[in-house]
Amino acid sequence: MSRVLWLDDLEPHDATARVGPKLGRLAELSAVGVEVPRGFAVTASACAEHEGAAGLTDVLAAALGRLDGTPAPLEVSALARDLHAHYLSCPVEPAVAAEVEAAYRELVAQVRDDVVAVRSSALGEDAREASFAGVFDSYLGLRGATDVVAAVRECWASRFSARALTYQLRRPWAAAQWMPMAVGVLELLPAYSSGVAFSAHPTTGARDRIVVEGTFGWGEAVVQGLVTPDRAELDAQDGRLLRYDVADKAVLSTLAPGGAGMVAVPMPGARRSEAVLDPGTLRAVGDVVRTIDQFYGHPVDVEWVVTQGPPRRCVVVQARPVTISGPVPLPVWDPVDAAMRYAFGATRSPDGWVR
Repeated sequence: MSRVLWLDDLEPHDATARVGPKLGRLAELSAVGVEVPRGFAVTASACAEHEGAAGLTDVLAAALGRLDGTPAPLEVSALARDLHAHYLSCPVEPAVAAEVEAAYRELVAQVRDDVVAVRSSALGEDAREASFAGVFDSYLGLRGATDVVAAVRECWASRFSARALTYQLRRPWAAAQWMPMAVGVLELLPAYSSGVAFSAHPTTGARDRIVVEGTFGWGEAVVQGLVTPDRAELDAQDGRLLRYDVADKAVLSTLAPGGAGMVAVPMPGARRSEAVLDPGTLRAVGDVVRTIDQFYGHPVDVEWVVTQGPPRRCVVVQARPVTISGPVPLPVWDPVDAAMRYAFGATRSPDGWVR
């Protein structure tokens, strides 16, 4: 079985089954002309190989077997803490690590940049019946083969966090497989702006408009609740701008010194009240969202990045079904809440927003 598969080499008809919906949809969209990041998938079979070689398969099966029925939250939390720690104590199987390192070096040579995103892509993730949004870990701004391999292992281990175990236990079809997981290693695009767009109104399900939200730079400041994105509504048919709300964007997400991870810095003063979504961005995002909606035949939300230029390019980094349909409103409309959940894969916990 393949340990590493390049997105360019995936056959669209079976990409999702091999590398999960998050990465599989990128391969599908690339095949129909939508621009997506370059990168590769560390397959779910590589994860299984690592777990077998490290002796984790039996340990995990025995531990998870104790969660039959309806375990108490404290029992789940205690088991998750032990499983997660044990998982991370096991070095990545050498043959798997070697292939990931080699693929990372090849990606660096292709994109001429050594900073990447490492994103979980569980095989049951982003389904219409259960999105798993925010349940599994992803990382932006990693540099170096050692850190990339470690982040792949972190993504695998995130299947056994308390929130992941709890989420899966509530869905027997998911718990039966314990979410086989692929992991994507993708170029980190130099973001002029980023955000999310919905091909149906995210609060009402109405199909007559496209909703676009965005901020300058990368979206981590939105994920952390530090900034509210600008928001625009477009006519779904002709792309006319129907409404635009400019937010006070006090914070900008950027690479940390040395290029390892993301940090929040003050937004340059003049940009706090500057419109992020200029006509070119709105036209490009609107066009790509309509294309994706038509391709899948159902409402979608699309995570996008407009790169620094020239030229600026609109690149899709994730697409998934909108989880509402029809004129059924959410209880309360909160733009930060919606952007964090739909665009950046975060979920709310007692301690705040997590991914």
